[in-house]
Amino acid sequence: MVERTDPAFPEPDAEMQRLADLHAYDILDTAPEETYEDLTALAAKLCGRPMAAITFIDEHRQWVKAEVGGGAEDTARSESFCAHAIADPQDVYVVEDASKHPAFEENPYVVGDPGIRFYAGAPITSFRGNGLGTICVLDSEPGDLSEDESAALEALSRTLTMQLELRRRGRELRRAVEDMELVASAVGGDVQEDLSTVHTALGTLAEHVDEDETEAREELAAGREAARSLARSIGSLEEYVDLARRRDPRDPTPLADALEQAKAEAELPDDVRIEAHGLPVAWADRRQLVTLLGNLVGLLVDLTDARSPIHATAHRGEQRWRIELSSETDDVSQARRKATQAGLASQTPPGPEEGELWGVALCRRIVDRHGGQIGLSPGEDRLGVWFTLPGPEASPQP
Repeated sequence: MVERTDPAFPEPDAEMQRLADLHAYDILDTAPEETYEDLTALAAKLCGRPMAAITFIDEHRQWVKAEVGGGAEDTARSESFCAHAIADPQDVYVVEDASKHPAFEENPYVVGDPGIRFYAGAPITSFRGNGLGTICVLDSEPGDLSEDESAALEALSRTLTMQLELRRRGRELRRAVEDMELVASAVGGDVQEDLSTVHTALGTLAEHVDEDETEAREELAAGREAARSLARSIGSLEEYVDLARRRDPRDPTPLADALEQAKAEAELPDDVRIEAHGLPVAWADRRQLVTLLGNLVGLLVDLTDARSPIHATAHRGEQRWRIELSSETDDVSQARRKATQAGLASQTPPGPEEGELWGVALCRRIVDRHGGQIGLSPGEDRLGVWFTLPGPEASPQP
């Protein structure tokens, strides 16, 4: 094996994709599991080393899922041997004598306890080939790795990739079953088509009402708006269920373009205005991003009676963007604010009696699947909702 002395850490876009894959498996900070402990012990035995571990590399830290021999622990990414190993996910990374290796000679785990000298790590990869962590063996004495030992570590790393994938698919299947049960109880028949018919019929009827019959025209307009809002809620419910079955193809996606598409698809009232300011390119599933933006705009329209412009802005953060949609209003009650915030924070889908919250739940799930956060912005005379997405390296659009 050839030692690498200058590890090439991923470019920002590649790192965002790697972190998205890691977080999708939902493995970080989970409880000990016998399967992982058994594979760790097997690695130590097959390679004849006193220490072994299974680790995963988050944005700023190394997290240890299982270990034997006391040679590995949670630590900063900058001090991690495994962070170097995942730089090339295709090869086993070997350090024969860390005390003489320029990347590790001053490492606290080399100069201090447990005095690591030998390290060999086989990257655990996602199905897209991104390095997530390693299964590794360590020793306080210098050494090398035979071809048979290297092959054994690679076989164990492939087993761990399959274990992670089975874990993810099992979790998605359980969610899909739970969601489908809720759909069956919340929606009967093709309600959305019926609501579209009602919406059209009310519009046709309004055309035959005299201009001076103000009250009747207002009631018809309110009925059309209610039908439109309910149809959007049911559409959100269907999208929510569909998310449990979909993979997430992510590409650089201009938010300004996605917002325009969302506005066109949302069938908003004619007097709704959206003003975008410096929206960036984000690393996201475009279809989901359009759905997210459409639902958030619809949420603001539903909650604010006044037709003030909706402002879309972005702020750069570390490894992600914070996007906010907001509108001036003084009509939103504290009760509605709290209900909306609770829906954005909830980790469970709405019940059959909470149909109006399906759009909120869909927004939260989309943001969750992109590794972001979502919430309401404070303010007495305005209503704003914000969310975060990966992608700060891209330049904002004018």
